[in-house]
Amino acid sequence: MNGLSSKYDQASFYSTLGRSASLRYRYAKAKEAFEIADTILKGLSKSSKKFSALEAYFDHSYGIYLGYTGRCGSCKEYVTRARVLYEQLNAEHDLIHLSLNEIDVSMYSPLKGYTNLENRLKALRERLKKTDFSGKGYDLRFGVLNYLIYLKTGNRKRLEKSNFFFTESINKAESNNYRAYWAQCGSIVTAKLLGRENTGLLGQAPPGGIEYARRFPPIIHLLVECDRILGKNKRGWKRLRKFDSDITKMLTYFPQDEHYKKFILENFAPVVEKRIQVALGENSWTDEQKINRIIRANEIQQNRLLQLKSELKIGTDLETNITELIKKMAPSKGKTGLIYVTGEFTENGKRKTVLMIRPDITKRGASILSLEPSRVSDVMRKFLIARSGKEQKRLLSKLGKSFSSLKEILMCDKVIIIPNSSFLKLPIHMFRLDGKYLFEHTKVSYWPSLKLAAAADDHKKVNKSPKLCIFYTTEERLSIKEAEEIKKILPKAVLIPDPSEDDLIKYSSRANMVHVIAHHRNGKLHFRNHSYEDEEFLSSLKGRESLVVMQVCGSRVRNPAGPPISHESITHYLLDKGHNSVIAHNWDLAQEASIKFSQTFYPNLYSKGSVLEAFVLSLRQLSDLEPVKYGGYMLWGNGYIRTNQLQIRL
Repeated sequence: MNGLSSKYDQASFYSTLGRSASLRYRYAKAKEAFEIADTILKGLSKSSKKFSALEAYFDHSYGIYLGYTGRCGSCKEYVTRARVLYEQLNAEHDLIHLSLNEIDVSMYSPLKGYTNLENRLKALRERLKKTDFSGKGYDLRFGVLNYLIYLKTGNRKRLEKSNFFFTESINKAESNNYRAYWAQCGSIVTAKLLGRENTGLLGQAPPGGIEYARRFPPIIHLLVECDRILGKNKRGWKRLRKFDSDITKMLTYFPQDEHYKKFILENFAPVVEKRIQVALGENSWTDEQKINRIIRANEIQQNRLLQLKSELKIGTDLETNITELIKKMAPSKGKTGLIYVTGEFTENGKRKTVLMIRPDITKRGASILSLEPSRVSDVMRKFLIARSGKEQKRLLSKLGKSFSSLKEILMCDKVIIIPNSSFLKLPIHMFRLDGKYLFEHTKVSYWPSLKLAAAADDHKKVNKSPKLCIFYTTEERLSIKEAEEIKKILPKAVLIPDPSEDDLIKYSSRANMVHVIAHHRNGKLHFRNHSYEDEEFLSSLKGRESLVVMQVCGSRVRNPAGPPISHESITHYLLDKGHNSVIAHNWDLAQEASIKFSQTFYPNLYSKGSVLEAFVLSLRQLSDLEPVKYGGYMLWGNGYIRTNQLQIRL
C-alpha cells in the first residue's frame, strides 16, 4: 500500500504545485506540473472514493488553469468533469469553490460580457443560502462586477450596488486578509465616485494583497484608483508600470501559441486603458512627459503580436525610453513629425481616444487632444455618402478645423502616423488644413506601431532592383487597361491575368514588387475564374516584397474599437508576413482613380526613387478627382525603400 499511497501523494503534490504556479501566473511551470499529475493519475486505480476525490481536485485545478490561459473549451470540459465528481461525493463546499473559481475566470476576461456572469453570481447566492458555507469572496466579486459595469456604462445604480457589496464584504470579513483589503479599496473608490465621505481606513496590505492582485486586472484598477484618491500617486503609477514585466513574462511561456498571447493581452486591456487615463490626467507632468508615458502604455498592446514576430534591431524590451525610441526615427536631415493615436478606452461611459502630435521628433514640444472617436466616425459616414466633391471637401475641412493642432506639422518634411480607432478608416492625410489636404503640405506614411517604425529606420538606405509582377482580373475592361498601362511604363513587368494559386506562388516568389488589380467583396478577392479568401490569396504571395500595391476595394481594419493587439486587415496581414511596404485603399476604389494612380505612381517612383515620395506625388496628381474616389489610399510600412536600375518607358 505504501507504493500506491506514494503515487496518490505524488499526484496530489503535482496537482497542488500546478494550482499554486497558476495562481502566480507561472503558466509554463503550471503546465509541466499538471502534465506530471495527469500521467500519474492515469496509472492509478479508478475504483476508490479516494481516487475520485483526487481526480476531482485535479480536474478542478487544471480546468481553472486552462481558463486563465485562454483555453475556454478545454476549461469547460475539465470543470464539468470536476462538478460531476464533486456532486457524486456530496462535496458541497468544493462545488461552491469551483463556482467561485469559474466566476473569477470569467471576470478575468471582461471582453466576454457581464450578463451571464451576473446571473451565475445570483444563482450562487441562492446556493449559499442553503449551506453553512460563509461564501468568502462572494460580496467582493459582486462589488467588482458592478464596478466594471459602471466603468463601461456610467450607470450610477451599478456604482451604488458596487459600494454596497464592498461594504458587505468588509463587514463579513473574519480577518484582514487580502480579500478584505481589496474590498476596502473598492469601498474607498466607489464612495469617492458617489461623492460620499469614506470613514474606513486603509491599512498595510496583508500577505497576498498585492501579489495576488497582479493576475486580476480589475483589482489592479481598484488598487491604483484607491492610491490616487489617498494621495499616493507615485505608488499608484508604480503599480501601473509593474504589470509591464508581468505581461512580458507571461507572453514568453507559450511563444508559438498566438491565441494564448492574444488572450493575455486582451485581459490586461483595462489596465492599459487606466494607465493612459492616469498619464493624461496627471497635472504635474509636462505634455511631452504625458505623451511619452501614454505612448509607452499603448505600445504594450499596439500590434504587439506583430512586434513579437519581428526581429527588432532596437530590442524587444517595452521598458525602452520612448524619447530614445523616437530619436531612432530621426533622419540625418529634414524635419520629421509624429502623429500617434491611442486605442480606445472607456471614461464615464463614453469611448475615448488620445491624439498626440510631436511637430519635430528631435526637439521638445508636443500637443495632446482627448476626443470621442464616434465624432470622427460620424463625419466619415457623412463623407462616404456625400454626393458632391464640394461637400466631401467641406467635411474634410471640418475635420481639419477639429484638429487644428495638426497645423504644427505642416512644415515637416515628412510625418509618421500610428493610427487607431476611427483614424484607421479615415486617413489623417486627407484632412484639409489651410485650404489644402495634409498630404499636399507634407509626406505622410503609416505604421502599425512606434516600435516597428523605429526598427525599420535602419533599412531605409537599402536599394532594390525592381521586379514587378501584376496579378489582375480580366472581368473588367478597365482592369485590363490598368495592367497594360503599367506594362507600357515598365516593359519588364510580368502580367498574370486571372492567376491560379500556382501562378500566385510561382510569380510572387520571383518578384520583389507585386501589383494586384481585382474585385474585393465579402472578404474575397475575385478574378474571372478564381475567387480567393483574403488570407488564402495573401498567403500565396510567397516572397518578401519591397512593395505590395493592392488596387482592390476595402482593405479596412475590421476591429478598430477593440484593444489594438492585432489589427485585422489586408495591410496588416501583409506587414505581418514580412513585406516592407503596402499601398491599399480603405473603401470602394473608383477605377478611374486606380488607373490614374498607377499611371503616375511608377513614373514618380522612377524619378524620385522613393516609395514615399512617389506615393505622395501621385496623390497630388489625383487631387482633381472627388476625394471619396481616391481618399482611402494609405501607404503603410517602410516608405523609405529606394529603387534603382528601374527601366522605364516614358
